[in-house]
Amino acid sequence: MGFFILAAGKCERFGAPKFLFPYGGIPLLKKLFQECLLVNPEYTYIITGTYHRAVASKINEERLIYNPDHAEGMASSLRLVSKISAQLGLDAVVIILSDQPFVNHHMFEELIRCHIEGYEVISFEKAGEPCPPSLFGKSYYKKLISLKGDIGAKKIIKEAARKKIIKGYDHLLEDFDNIWEYLRLASKDPPEGG
Repeated sequence: MGFFILAAGKCERFGAPKFLFPYGGIPLLKKLFQECLLVNPEYTYIITGTYHRAVASKINEERLIYNPDHAEGMASSLRLVSKISAQLGLDAVVIILSDQPFVNHHMFEELIRCHIEGYEVISFEKAGEPCPPSLFGKSYYKKLISLKGDIGAKKIIKEAARKKIIKGYDHLLEDFDNIWEYLRLASKDPPEGG
């Protein structure tokens, strides 16, 4: 199983690489990376793009994968993740966003537990909609590779036959798109649960 944190975007609404802003005294991306390593020390990677050099200054470059098509949007990163996972022979992939400061290793363990139970697509739910982190079994790599544009995998999740949607984690799925939202989240203690 592979863990991939998506950090290839331009962060246009934020105006800076928001995933490198500090949370709990370290860059948010590094915090998420460390949470992943607690569960999957072997196959954890970060997909980079616009801010590759800035990310490389904070994270071991061996774990970085540059997306040359990052300007297209999120679909290009999902395609790259799927191709790499297929090449490595991984039975599933976990997709993690880089702007959710409260996502933690307990949530990753929950995704894995559901996959062991036989679910091929697992995602959390936020405000009634599928929300990363999400897991896709290898039978869904082709669907992820078919994505185009600046879209995620929400449609694939909704249409999946053998899926599990995990509810009750809204408080841990908050993200931020501007400096004011970042300051609000950065000033909060991590919510309990998860």
